[in-house]
Amino acid sequence: MVVFSWMENAVHSLSKRFIALIVDDSEFDRELYLSLLKGFSDEIEVVIAVSLSDAREKIANADSLDFILLDLMLPDGKGSDLIAEVQKYHHQAAILMLTSESDMATALECMQKGADDYLIKGAFNTQLFHRTIRYALERKRAAYQRQELQLALAHEQQLNAAQKNFIELVAHEFKTPLAIISSALQFLEAAEPATPIRLRQHHKIMMSIKRLNGLMENVLLMRNLENTPMAGQARDFDGRRAMEAAYAYAVQPQEVQRVHMLCHEDAFLLHGHAKIFEYVVANLLQNALKYSSHQVTLQYEKNANASMASIMITDQGVGFSPEILSAIGKPFVRGEGTFTESGIGLGLYLVTQFAERSGGAVYICSDTDKETKVVLKWPYARQASEANQYKTGD
Repeated sequence: MVVFSWMENAVHSLSKRFIALIVDDSEFDRELYLSLLKGFSDEIEVVIAVSLSDAREKIANADSLDFILLDLMLPDGKGSDLIAEVQKYHHQAAILMLTSESDMATALECMQKGADDYLIKGAFNTQLFHRTIRYALERKRAAYQRQELQLALAHEQQLNAAQKNFIELVAHEFKTPLAIISSALQFLEAAEPATPIRLRQHHKIMMSIKRLNGLMENVLLMRNLENTPMAGQARDFDGRRAMEAAYAYAVQPQEVQRVHMLCHEDAFLLHGHAKIFEYVVANLLQNALKYSSHQVTLQYEKNANASMASIMITDQGVGFSPEILSAIGKPFVRGEGTFTESGIGLGLYLVTQFAERSGGAVYICSDTDKETKVVLKWPYARQASEANQYKTGD
């Protein structure tokens, strides 16, 4: 083993300690490579092998190798026979074949087997020698990093799949006992006399079941969001009818007096998934009702000469601080005044994701303990948008 340590900064120095293996039976060539390597790095450790068997032993026993200068023809075999062993023990090491002009075709075959580059003996200078090693090292590192990223991505995908399966299993296991509790409660309501206390308790139980089911549905929606086919199934639909369906789903009979729906259009066409639009509007409306004891307004505002409809939900509830408002749209984010209500902060995340993936957006203007206005932008049907532009142009 020969060890060089230099302090000068050569032009092509990489300022890194390298471990190199020279495999060549020619003493003259070995001395030449050792001399050329002096300017390559501030500190380099060089291992020498003079035959195929000698190289095999050193490759197997070396703790680490950065690059190998490998003579194509050795006394006891071909240097190309070592490529597979280098890849087995030191897959991050760069391999440079050393060949004569008559061996060019064989050198190219070695590159197909896994060698990173080749040099023709007697046809290179110091600069070319250093540059070839440098480029071979950079390519090998890039390939190694790519492989590591691919393995990490595959591992993450496996973890995500396992997590998704676990969440779906847990959600299913929760739904079964909740359904049993709900059925038992309905049986008790029918079998026992209805007293005010009992009715209140039954109502609390049913509301708790509904909230738990809603939480599980939101979690499942979040897990399946990336696989939701948005563009392929988008269609034109009646926006007013979808708003009314969202209203009917979100507003309980006892809350009807608090919700004012304003829509002066008999019908207007939107584009996307009607059910997703209904989910988005219903979720925003439920939030407004949950965190406000005052009047809530659901309003459609016609936008002439625009490609987007505006649906606004306004309430006089707890509102959002500037810090929370800036984080809206991220999962598991909840406002300071919302922790007395059930929820885990997925509703607005899902709403913003569904709106954006449908070509729309959600904007929130709010102050703590003041009015909160949520504006949902949703694409008009194309013909409706063109008609609006034409009328405005007239």
